[in-house]
Order: sequence, then C-alpha cells, then structure tokens
Amino acid sequence: MQQISDEAYEAYLKERGLARDQYTTMELLAVAAAREVPDGAFVFAGTGLPLLASMLAQFTVAPNMTLIMEAGIVGPKVEHLPISVSDPRGCLKGSMVSNMADTFGTTALRGYVAGPITLPRLPTRYWSSWYRRSAASRSMSST
Repeated sequence: MQQISDEAYEAYLKERGLARDQYTTMELLAVAAAREVPDGAFVFAGTGLPLLASMLAQFTVAPNMTLIMEAGIVGPKVEHLPISVSDPRGCLKGSMVSNMADTFGTTALRGYVAGPITLPRLPTRYWSSWYRRSAASRSMSST
C-alpha cells in the first residue's frame, strides 16, 4: 500500500481543521467496522465507508478475508480506494471479475458471507414489514 507523505497528511489535517491526535467521525467508523471483520471471512462491501473499512480490515486485522464488491469483483487486494464498486482499481489481484448477479448468486445466496457491511443493521421488524408490503404489492400486480 502506498504511503502518504508527511506534507500531504499535514494538508489533509489542515483542510479538515484537525490536529495529528484527532480524527474524523468517518475515520472512527472505518476503524470500528474494520475491527468487526473476522480473519478468513467473505465480506460484501459497498461504495464508500464499507469499502474503506473492508480495505482497512484486510491490511490490519483480517489479512485472509475475501473482499467481495457488489459489482462482481471477488478477492481483490485493493491499494487505492475505488470511486465505486465497479471501478477498475478494485480489480487489483482479484480472483474473479464477474457481474452482480453471479456474485450474489454464487456467494451471498449460498451462505458464504460473514455479514453485510453494505446494509444497515436494521431491526427485524423493518425487514418483516418491508417483506409484507413487497409481497402484497406482488400479489396485487399479478391479478
């Protein structure tokens, strides 16, 4: 992974009004999420903070994790934060570059994923009410 120069880091801190011993909320969230990733896990990660947290986990606490990007990239060793999950930079040293349907079908739906970093951890009542509304709308549209 490329190291940032002291000058660039100082500019980053100055731009955000921080001192060397301070951090942003996003940085704190990335570190906290990274610590939750078990080594050897399969992890789906979405754009932004989830991908940043997964990359940090891969370089620190979970070097043997398999990163799965929603767009179909499996197993990359990402060195630069991609703009999105379909950014070609996300393919570095990847074991598979496919599509979203294949990635979800071959890994997520078969139960290989340790936990979603892309989805918020919403209460079960939210998902069950969403499913009921969704099922009701499907049954109305089929009649």
